Amino acid sequence: MRFSAQTVSLKIRTFLTYLAGRTYPVRAFTAVLFFLLVFYSFRVPFYSSGSTLFVQLSRSDFDDYYQASRLLAKGEDPYRAGNIRELLRDNPDLNNPAALQGALKKLQGVGSYIYPPFFAFLLLPISRFDYLPAAFIFQTLSIVSLLGFLFLLLAKKETRNIHFASAALAMAVFFRFLMENASNGNIAFFLILLSGAGLVLSFRKNPGLSAAGGFLIGLAGGVKITPLFLGMVLFAGGRFLAIAGVFLGVVFALGVPSLALGWEKNLDFLTNWYRLVFASYGKVAFVRAWTNNQTFSAAIGKLFVPGSDMAQGSWGLPLIFGRRMPSREELTVLSVIARAGSLFLIVCYSAAGLAVFFRERKKALSDFAGRIQLIRLCEMGMLTSLVTSGVSWYHAYGILFVPVFFRTTLAASGVDLTKREIAGYAGYIFFGLISTALPADTREFLAMYSVFAWICAAIVVEKTWTLIVSSREVKPAA
Repeated sequence: MRFSAQTVSLKIRTFLTYLAGRTYPVRAFTAVLFFLLVFYSFRVPFYSSGSTLFVQLSRSDFDDYYQASRLLAKGEDPYRAGNIRELLRDNPDLNNPAALQGALKKLQGVGSYIYPPFFAFLLLPISRFDYLPAAFIFQTLSIVSLLGFLFLLLAKKETRNIHFASAALAMAVFFRFLMENASNGNIAFFLILLSGAGLVLSFRKNPGLSAAGGFLIGLAGGVKITPLFLGMVLFAGGRFLAIAGVFLGVVFALGVPSLALGWEKNLDFLTNWYRLVFASYGKVAFVRAWTNNQTFSAAIGKLFVPGSDMAQGSWGLPLIFGRRMPSREELTVLSVIARAGSLFLIVCYSAAGLAVFFRERKKALSDFAGRIQLIRLCEMGMLTSLVTSGVSWYHAYGILFVPVFFRTTLAASGVDLTKREIAGYAGYIFFGLISTALPADTREFLAMYSVFAWICAAIVVEKTWTLIVSSREVKPAA
């Protein structure tokens, strides 16, 4: 039987309509998924400290944020830049075991917190507690953030049933990523609330709400840089007041820690953050190119750079150099390839955003939820930000819950998925849901060869074609 995107879309629409009519089972299913996330979230406070021969390991991602906030509370640098300078000044003999141990202890925690000072500042109220109660409070707020976004999606009574069905499907598709975020104590649920609510509000007709939506996206960018990619979505939709809100949100996020630190110290910490993330990590293409890092540069690192991950040898990697370290010139070539690939994806996204802007600029303003081009661009922007960031674990992709929810809702209303969209969503389903049932060795093989990262990069290219070249849209069914 010949594959037909219209046939698949019709089946999806029929299935969603069926789910929308089964109110209580769908709500029960959504509740089960949500409470599973709650269960995984509240394992984090009870994690024990791990350690290697020389240094203590973080108990969770939250532990990194927590330790950074405790340093900030004492007026100390959460990036530990002074430890690096001291180590370089001492120039220890690393062949001496005692000197090596001392050097590793000084490096403990360096680079574990890579967000701006704003997020550590936000955690100051709970940094005074021990790890267990602090983690419990943090995870509670994280779950409440996800719940808050779900309530926002379900606010309109007339669309509640279909939105429940779409939310249940989107949560199921990305359940593995959402679960890993919960069990790691990461920040994705906060970003889902800030970015998702920001997009919804940015496209409201009320100027105050539009500016507030942009402000929320700016705050999300103050926590982690990647949400700022959504600025192109706002530009493409002609939401210039929201863009001003983004700017104000970023300025607020960068400046407000001065209330606790003072302007000079806050500027020092911002400078250290810039040096760590841009001047240091930004100049090294292969930072933390470990198994689960699903970015373009990490993919190149695992495939070609020896030592990127300890498991490389188990999977026939690296492909070229074997056990030999590449020369400086060879590393430079690989680094250029990694950066060029990321830059290419960013150019694709920017070009697509400009194409949507010129195509949409004369259209009457409507809610974000009803604008297929902007929803596609939103998904493209989130993918681009994650694939090109240099460090994005699987769970970071849980934020795709936002555009996939809106796209699923439009599919239910009759805006058919294209063949390429269906193929991309099949990739999401495989890695976000089905792969959970695969043997650990199979998952490691897929992660080492960065199959998900390549799929995500291909989706970005596909959406470039869809948004620039193939401008025809399928109209909603009557």
